[in-house]
Amino acid sequence: MSEVHRIVKQLQRTFQGRAFHGPAVEEVLEGVTAKMASARSPGGAHNIWQIVLHMTYWQDTARRWLQGDTRRPRPGEDWTTPQDTSEGAWGRAIADLSHANELLRDEVMLLDEPRLEEPIFEGMVRVETVLRGIVQHNVYHSGQISLLKKMQS
Repeated sequence: MSEVHRIVKQLQRTFQGRAFHGPAVEEVLEGVTAKMASARSPGGAHNIWQIVLHMTYWQDTARRWLQGDTRRPRPGEDWTTPQDTSEGAWGRAIADLSHANELLRDEVMLLDEPRLEEPIFEGMVRVETVLRGIVQHNVYHSGQISLLKKMQS
């Protein structure tokens, strides 16, 4: 199996399931309602909905970088608060996150192996570093969401 395929597999496992660390992103989001997702978090931490939007942002950003976009995020741009907190909007937020992960995996599958060692763009880290970072990001935030869910039950 190539390194590209291993990375795609990790992106899929940490997102959809069969992850070594525990529940994947989609698994941990099961049963989360819009009310739970938008609930204030202890100490002013980000809520579940904000985390989902943040994760979507970074999966989209990594994909755009692979496609040649060199735009760097402005401070705080990756954290937003939903204006519409209805169940429909929450369903769309989850669907957007899932779609962003799928599009990223599709884009990674197009990579030639040597591309992993190159900077994602001039002055930035290697492609492999960004992609493994997204895997780690999935794990980190699935743990956060698990704790926030547990605190609400």
